[in-house]
Amino acid sequence: MSSNVAEGKKRTESAILNTEVSGEESQDTVKSWTPTKQDLANFEKTVFEQLKRERKYRIAKRFDDYKCQYLATISEDGSKKIYGNYFIGDFENWQTQPVLVLDGGENFFQATYNFTTNDIEITVNGQA
Repeated sequence: MSSNVAEGKKRTESAILNTEVSGEESQDTVKSWTPTKQDLANFEKTVFEQLKRERKYRIAKRFDDYKCQYLATISEDGSKKIYGNYFIGDFENWQTQPVLVLDGGENFFQATYNFTTNDIEITVNGQA
């Protein structure tokens, strides 16, 4: 099983979303950073490899078909992270607004990778 994206080719449909958001109650500001092409390539490869390790083969097989929204943040401890919101389908304003879907199964999954600790977490939406 292979993936053009995991091998370093740019994902056909992707967007880096603005991460300068403030929490209303906490007044904390989420700090952002701009990932390089290499950062995104490393992120995609790590996500693909983790999908295979977790035996999420149906998602891994279609990995290149997903659109992705990237959010790059810096944690309070200074760790750089990338959050990837992967989905199949068309959504209005998806290149500027987060796509939030409840359920939807394997057509929607999220990945968070910590560049400092090399930890990765993948969550797949449930079925309705």
